[in-house]
Amino acid sequence: MAITATLVFAGHNRLRYLINSTVGSESVEIQCVGGPSPDLLTDSLAGPLKQIARVKTQGYGLIPVGGISSQAEARALLQSEDNATLVGNPNKPTAICRLERRHASSFTVDAIQGTVDPATPSLLISNVIASGGVQVYLDVEIPGSIGA
Repeated sequence: MAITATLVFAGHNRLRYLINSTVGSESVEIQCVGGPSPDLLTDSLAGPLKQIARVKTQGYGLIPVGGISSQAEARALLQSEDNATLVGNPNKPTAICRLERRHASSFTVDAIQGTVDPATPSLLISNVIASGGVQVYLDVEIPGSIGA
């Protein structure tokens, strides 16, 4: 069995996934293309996370319809990295990602251009140590919002 991401909570301003790594040194990608869960577009409810997930078809802030064109834009949307410059409008909130360990482990999360559709942002969660049987929660949320 490989690394998996399972949605365990969906709110208007927060998604929580349980990441389960059974082998070690592996990664899972949470896409944003409207496919089966785990997928940010499928899993998010109405609100800012859904608007971010629809960036390809509706644009978001300074990012036009057609989607993202760089990893920097993915990081601006999903990790609030340089979001004022790349997304612009202060009325367009951006997400942050937090990992909450359940076991001693070494996970990382990064926002990338999707491997299925590079015009959409994705999250890449990796277990960077060579042991399996570890779990972590990934929270994708709009900071400072109700329910986050």
